[in-house]
Amino acid sequence: MSRKNKLDIISWAAVAVIAVTIFCFSAQRADLSNESSGFIVGILTALFPGLDTMRLDLLTTIVRKTGHFTEYLLLGLALINAVRRTFSKIGDKAWIAAGVCGYAYAVSDEIHQLFVPGRAGMFTDTLIDLAGVMTGIGLYLLCHVRRKSEEGGEDV
Repeated sequence: MSRKNKLDIISWAAVAVIAVTIFCFSAQRADLSNESSGFIVGILTALFPGLDTMRLDLLTTIVRKTGHFTEYLLLGLALINAVRRTFSKIGDKAWIAAGVCGYAYAVSDEIHQLFVPGRAGMFTDTLIDLAGVMTGIGLYLLCHVRRKSEEGGEDV
């Protein structure tokens, strides 16, 4: 097996690991999911004592939505890397394929949550996820362009 083929497999394995991780978080019942967020909120509450209920609820929402964004940022990074490595002939359009795949996964994830006790699939979450995917893709491309210019225009 060539080095390129091995790197292609590793790239898609990274996509699979991130997708499975997202699936596992989404498969958690609402009470378990709230405990995960609650741990981080507990730390933040200790750092900022005296938060009223309204601000604590807002903090919980921010933590949860930041989690969505971050998961999908990582997925976007992995997807653009895998798509560019595997399908080099599509060139500059790789970001579109990676973005569509990332958003399709976000939509399927929210549909999946409709079947998990206490969870709800939310359209707004798919938009947060899409923002994460596109940020990951953008960061990857920004690094790629910078690296390419430092190497004198060679494609990497």
